[in-house]
Amino acid sequence: MSQTDCPICRIVAGELPSAHVLVVPRAHYAGLPELPPELAAALIQAAQRLAGALYRTLFPDGINLSLADRAAAGEELMHVHLHLRPRAAGDGMITVKAGAPSDPAALEEMAVRVRAGLQE
Repeated sequence: MSQTDCPICRIVAGELPSAHVLVVPRAHYAGLPELPPELAAALIQAAQRLAGALYRTLFPDGINLSLADRAAAGEELMHVHLHLRPRAAGDGMITVKAGAPSDPAALEEMAVRVRAGLQE
């Protein structure tokens, strides 16, 4: 998949919305083995910072952090990325799978709150 065909590259470029919090390297890396170690460390550090903002602003009971590498692991978009999904106790979420996009206005309102939480 080329960068121009990659949906994750298009999300990073602001051409497509994301239905939840993603941590994505700006450069295109198809799989985890291709990712330089220093960039892998930076992704985890960004996820840690975002998790703090999510806890401060959305008050989840927990957060799932996930990365699927290659199709057999459930990766649908061949560009390394981490998912952060706020969770509620007893929400019944067992598998990590992308759902239908949520209301764009509600997503934007949550994004504003989380961005503000990054400033704290």
